Amino acid sequence: MPPRPSRPVLAALGVAALLLTAGCLSGAGGPGAATDTVEPTATQTPSADTPADEETPTETATPTATRTSTPAGHESAAELDAEFESRMTSLDTFTAVRTQTIFGNETTTSTTELWARLSTGEYRTEVIAPEDRAGNVVVGGTETVWSYSEETNQVTKLDRPDAGSNVSATVVSSLATQYEVTDYEEATVDGRETYRVTLVPETEGSVDATVTAHLDRETYFPVVVEQSYDLENRTVTSRTEYEDVTLNATIPDERFTFEPPENATVETVDVPETESFESLDAMRESVDASVPDPAVPDGYEFTQGNVVHGDNTSLTLRYENDTATLAVSKLESTRSTGDGENVTVGEHDGRVRTFGETTMVVWTCDGWTYSVSGELDREELLDLAASMECA
Repeated sequence: MPPRPSRPVLAALGVAALLLTAGCLSGAGGPGAATDTVEPTATQTPSADTPADEETPTETATPTATRTSTPAGHESAAELDAEFESRMTSLDTFTAVRTQTIFGNETTTSTTELWARLSTGEYRTEVIAPEDRAGNVVVGGTETVWSYSEETNQVTKLDRPDAGSNVSATVVSSLATQYEVTDYEEATVDGRETYRVTLVPETEGSVDATVTAHLDRETYFPVVVEQSYDLENRTVTSRTEYEDVTLNATIPDERFTFEPPENATVETVDVPETESFESLDAMRESVDASVPDPAVPDGYEFTQGNVVHGDNTSLTLRYENDTATLAVSKLESTRSTGDGENVTVGEHDGRVRTFGETTMVVWTCDGWTYSVSGELDREELLDLAASMECA
């Protein structure tokens, strides 16, 4: 369940939309902690890259506090929030079976086994269900990300120096560091004692969303996360549940390596070079393509520009005021502008789409696809689009 986007994500929303139209503890005691009594172990099941006749390594957890009684209650949501963040940011590794269900026009459910070494950003996921994706593997967190499809026996190798952790692995720490507990109550989920907490982003987001999590009352690990958000006049709801959770286990290095099967097809994907700029002048001097110069509303200032060099060059400009962000994007492509209400931008056809409080206008001109997005009303955004039209 991806966390609700924060303000900086809005800048990426524009170029993401253009690309679319062009083609997942330590039990160290806090207050009221009881004596450590159990040292759990967890034995791995064979992975997709481990032959059945090889011995599978065993993961043995380092000592983790297991309470013999429920922790002392919290006096405030802020106190609980601080404990949640402390526990999750001190977490080194975790393993779990994650089941995610998304409710929308259609209901989809997937179950994945997950290993995460948060201290290094390494992770591994193996799909258990649905059947048509069972056996699919993703291994990353180093400079290379491997993705394997068992059904097609195809491997994709992505070389990217800034790969880092994926959302599946970092969602736990992100909930603790980027969200604030505003309300909580004690609750029981499937026989587990939890704190049911309401979470809101610490910075203003671009999508209206409601996030609720059930934190295990012993470890504060979010065993259930539920989210509901508005997307283009419809509500999408998701529920993510973590089972068989082991915290701070010693995960063998082999778990974060991947060797393609001998008869698999391997494709290496080149990651385009990305440049960032803190001034428009520097961006214009470095880029061959023209850089848009939109007439942004009073109070907005340019904060960052990004250029992605590849088969299709893309430019993104971000403007901010005290409370909101505007994103302007330009992609070297003239494919469909996607769904939405038909509009006119100058002399060109375009579409308007909404994502919660965010509105986006997309149009094409002279071999480029443009977009502007932000929390402006429809007419203001159309005027902004018209001010740059084919820049």
